[in-house]
Amino acid sequence: MTNVIVLAEQKKASVRVAFIGKKEAENLTYVSADYQAVSRVGGLDENLTVYIGQGKEPLTIRNIQELSAGAAGAVKGMGIKAYEMDIRPFLEAAGVRAVSAVIEGIYTGAYEICLPGEEPKEIPDVTLTGIDENLYPAAQGELKQGISLAEAQSWARNMVNAPGNLFHPMDFAREIMEHMKETSVECELIVYSKLNAMGMEALTSVGKSSENPPCMLVMRYRGDEEAPVTGLVGKGVTCDTGGYCLKPAGSMMGIKGDMAGGAAVAGCCAQMVGFAVMSFKENKWSGLLAQGIGTSMLQIGNIVKNPLIWIPPTLASAVTGPIATCIFRMKMNGDAVASGMGTCGLVGQIGVYTGWINDITAGTKAGITSMDWLGLVLVCFILPAVLTLVFAYPMRKKNLIKENDLKLDL
Repeated sequence: MTNVIVLAEQKKASVRVAFIGKKEAENLTYVSADYQAVSRVGGLDENLTVYIGQGKEPLTIRNIQELSAGAAGAVKGMGIKAYEMDIRPFLEAAGVRAVSAVIEGIYTGAYEICLPGEEPKEIPDVTLTGIDENLYPAAQGELKQGISLAEAQSWARNMVNAPGNLFHPMDFAREIMEHMKETSVECELIVYSKLNAMGMEALTSVGKSSENPPCMLVMRYRGDEEAPVTGLVGKGVTCDTGGYCLKPAGSMMGIKGDMAGGAAVAGCCAQMVGFAVMSFKENKWSGLLAQGIGTSMLQIGNIVKNPLIWIPPTLASAVTGPIATCIFRMKMNGDAVASGMGTCGLVGQIGVYTGWINDITAGTKAGITSMDWLGLVLVCFILPAVLTLVFAYPMRKKNLIKENDLKLDL
């Protein structure tokens, strides 16, 4: 929150923000009025003026908000604790309504996320100048309205920006109810069990996909009893994994395939490594390498003769697939066809590594961790080998897989 926003006729601070047009810019070096760019003249130990060009477009309420936001963000970035802002150009263009627009812009530009329960970040004090005395009463009214709107927007931004793992549906509802205590708005919280009893299955069914149950918050403001009743319905999704109706047609087919590539890599590795170790008795090192980093398709002829030899590596893949996706969150961000390559030329592993690099570049992953490498080695090599041998052992004992059933002509 901004600490103080006041109106004043005279200059009060050593730091001043001025919005300039072409006429004012003629007497200033390196300052342009054509663009909404920030220029500073002076230093913090003397009178500092921060000039911001008004741009080429006529000043509107929207432009005033954007210019004020840019100014507030620039000044905050300079480490300035207090400053004054001359808003005369805005008043000339939009009248006293400009005051409210300036306030909203200041709050937007100085905004920093404040998670529920945290203390608001300290940001600069602002003094608005350039207001004629006869406009003061109306300007004070706009000031109060602007602060009210801006604080409500900042509060809403904080809830929107709160991460889903820290801000669950019930937290969302309680935050709103706490905020409404100082108002005349009545709040009614409908919890999950009551939603079920009311037959609201469209809401509760979707909520079953999360360990944090949904809820409904009904707010009632009883104003003028003779005024028409207005109802607003807002969907408060604290963690949206993406809905079909929100996706463009081209993206709908792959909406549920985020981890499919990782599962495919795990499954193919289980087949290749599984057949390689299971047939080591018959094919020795040449067979291990030919199938392990080559292809398990070399066993197609033997599978036709005895389909039961396919069971151990298939069971291994049924185990490693969920481990890859649910525990290690493996993805395949290379070409889709690479998912089916498994350990063949290590193409699958290179694809997983590419996925890590792409996530790091996109800013969704901080770096490659030891857990990532452990998952890659376990899922692609160790688990397929161990599990396939475990599943194959009783089948060999029962003679379901006979000697030389896995023999290759190498």
